[in-house]
Amino acid sequence: LNRKRTPCGKRSITCAQTKRMMSTLPSTTHGEPIRLRVTESYNDYTNVDDDADFAATFDPYFSYGQYNITSANGSKYGNGLQIKMSTDAMTLQEGDTGKVVALMRSRHTSTPSFIVYGAAPRYEDQAPSAIDAQWYPWALVKKNGRSIRDDVMVQYATNNGGAWGPVVWRSRHGFLGNHQTHTVVARVDEQTQKEKPCCLVIRDPLNFDVFNVTIAPGIDPLLAICYLAVHSKMDVEPKLDAVFSG
Repeated sequence: LNRKRTPCGKRSITCAQTKRMMSTLPSTTHGEPIRLRVTESYNDYTNVDDDADFAATFDPYFSYGQYNITSANGSKYGNGLQIKMSTDAMTLQEGDTGKVVALMRSRHTSTPSFIVYGAAPRYEDQAPSAIDAQWYPWALVKKNGRSIRDDVMVQYATNNGGAWGPVVWRSRHGFLGNHQTHTVVARVDEQTQKEKPCCLVIRDPLNFDVFNVTIAPGIDPLLAICYLAVHSKMDVEPKLDAVFSG
């Protein structure tokens, strides 16, 4: 996350102060979206029975996994970007350097919601997080309910007394019968509330741990990646919370 304005006039989550991350800026060319491949990995999964702390977390299933992000052709993207899970947060970081670009924390609400944090303010004079002063709130991601079929909304942090702004993205999963096949993310016009698709996430039919992501020009790819991880996690939070608190 940074304070650099992108060519589309929006502030980008991308850490563009270094040339290494310039490749993760939004596309600026009409008709040339960014295409990524996101793969879930649970190589570090620990059995619940063997780890008391693991069983005590709010979202235990996600405490040890990660998402590996590459270009659609499998080449490295943004210094080997990864989203890593832990017991209290998810981090978007460079696999090559370990540098953390963004942080995502659950608000542990009955209806799942997350806050996406960046390492720099989103607007001038923004106060840092009360939880950790090195991070600044950037976006609120929340569901309309507790079901996997409920819509998810994204709102930006504003300088209006710390209030969240209007809904800027709205997303929903698509299904074939009971099987989730894809997710459509749409920009929401503040005035008309009309939606315009801006990101498409398709599960690989041969490998459900793989997502093919297409991101329209002008859309921040790193925020889209954070959204994808958060939405996936919110789909299972209510179910897991019920299991481990029951």
